[in-house]
Amino acid sequence: MEENKITLEDIQTLSLYDCNFQWPSFLPLPTTSHVRTIRIRESTINLLSSITFQDMPFLQEIHISTSKINKLHKDVFKGKPYLKSITLKALHKYVDIIRKELYEHIFSLEYLSLESNEFISKINGNIFDSLYSLLELSLANCNIKEISERAFYGLTNLKNLSLAGNNITSLQNDLFKPLKELILLNLEGNSIINLPDNIFQYLVNLKTLFLEKNYILNLNISGLIYLQTLEASSNNLSKISRNVFDELFQIEILELNHNNIGEIEPTGFKHLFDLRILELSDNTLVILPENLFSELRSLQRLDLSQNEIKSLPKGLFSNLEKLQYLDLESNNIHDLKIECFVTLTNLRTLNLQSNKIKKTEALTFSGLHQLENLDLSDNRIVHVHRESFNGLSKVKGLNLDGNSIRIIEPEAFIKVNNLEALYLSNNKLEECKNKDFAGLSKLITLILRSNRIKVISAETFEELSLLRYLDLSDNSIQTVDVNIFSKLINLRDLNLSNNSIQSLPPGIFNFTYLLENIMLEDNKINSIPRFLFNDLYDLEYLSLDNNEITTIDSNAFENVHLVRLTLRNNKLTTIDENIVVDWSSLQDIDLSNNNISHLPGFKQFSPDRHSLHVEGNPLDPAILEQYG
Repeated sequence: MEENKITLEDIQTLSLYDCNFQWPSFLPLPTTSHVRTIRIRESTINLLSSITFQDMPFLQEIHISTSKINKLHKDVFKGKPYLKSITLKALHKYVDIIRKELYEHIFSLEYLSLESNEFISKINGNIFDSLYSLLELSLANCNIKEISERAFYGLTNLKNLSLAGNNITSLQNDLFKPLKELILLNLEGNSIINLPDNIFQYLVNLKTLFLEKNYILNLNISGLIYLQTLEASSNNLSKISRNVFDELFQIEILELNHNNIGEIEPTGFKHLFDLRILELSDNTLVILPENLFSELRSLQRLDLSQNEIKSLPKGLFSNLEKLQYLDLESNNIHDLKIECFVTLTNLRTLNLQSNKIKKTEALTFSGLHQLENLDLSDNRIVHVHRESFNGLSKVKGLNLDGNSIRIIEPEAFIKVNNLEALYLSNNKLEECKNKDFAGLSKLITLILRSNRIKVISAETFEELSLLRYLDLSDNSIQTVDVNIFSKLINLRDLNLSNNSIQSLPPGIFNFTYLLENIMLEDNKINSIPRFLFNDLYDLEYLSLDNNEITTIDSNAFENVHLVRLTLRNNKLTTIDENIVVDWSSLQDIDLSNNNISHLPGFKQFSPDRHSLHVEGNPLDPAILEQYG
């Protein structure tokens, strides 16, 4: 302190960790009357007495957590006119912190947290009735089973109340009567089954109500005319009746995920003009009334995923001009009616993953002028027609993974000419033809993994000059034309692993100067000819594992600045000393599990900078130890 010219008067925050206090006050410590905040954690306190904080008249915050308090005097907080915040959190031993006299003389208190104290099981009446200034009370994550009807009397200015993570099964009718200024109420993670009629009628200023993770059967939420957010996910709701939300004139967020909702009456969402987010995922909905959402003119996000919806009535999304996100994943939708999305003129994301859709028509996506992401993965599409994606000129991401696509008509994607990412993995394509990807001049990512591709036309990728990521792994490709990548001048990542390629023609990478990663593992390549990877200055990672390579010409990697080269599980018997010309960037070379019986000197090799794996070769033990 002397070196930094700090005096006791400068100390305003005192933090104590892992201490053992046996004194009734902190006098043995260098405390000062200027302390505003004291924090104690993971300590043992014999007694918090009436004089413990006597030398801190301006104390504003007391925070004690994960500690053991043997005794707490009823006047410990008395005489602190500036005390605004008390936290007694996760105490290790029972101590009576739920008693009226403890809080009788702290009229300035605004924040009180007693959370994570498992010994708190009951809240009696009038405990907090002198805390007129209290704004926030947290009783979360305790073991509360019972709350007196007068538990919150006196808390006339309370704004936030958390009772989350307890074992509450029922609520008294007038429990919240004094809380007319309450803005946020958290009842999440309890065992509530029924909400009494008019339980929230006195909460005239409530804006946020958390009810998720209970067992609630019916929503009795009358009187909440200023409510903006209602989260009631993970309950046992089975039906949305026509009048249940009638008084929620200002509701903006309504979350009803993970329930058993199988029916929504046609006027279930009537008059919710300000609703922006509606989430109904993981329910049992099968049929949606035609005009169910017709009054939700402010809706921006609608989640109907993981239900059992079979069809989308033509007028279902009428008047949802502001909708930006629509999730219909994991339903039983077979057919998409023509123009079923026609009114969704501002939609950005449409998720139709994991349904039973077999085809899309010319007018299926009519009206989706602003759509940027379309997910049709894991459906039953067999044929991609030329008109399949008409009207989707702004789409940047199209996912068709996991279908049964066998045929892509020429110029099928020509109307999605702003596409940047196209996913076609896990389909049944057998060839890639000229014009399959015509018009996709802005494409950056193309994934064709896990198909049955045997043949790729030399002109297949000729319009994809901006392509950076190309994945052709897990197919049946045997031969590759020397000009196949000649137009891919921006390619960074190329994956040809797990095919049946026997050789790569010299010059195949002549125009892909920006390649950084090449994956060729799990093929049948038997040799690496001279200059195959010549002048790929940016190439950092090259994987040739699990092939049948017997020879590598000495100039195969000339002017290549590899960081990692892997040749595991091949048939190499010798290695040329000049296999790696530039060791300055190389960090790892793996030659394990070959038939190499002799290693050259590798003059530039340094065990401090390089890692050389040679295990699984018939080498002298001394060599194995040298590079091990």
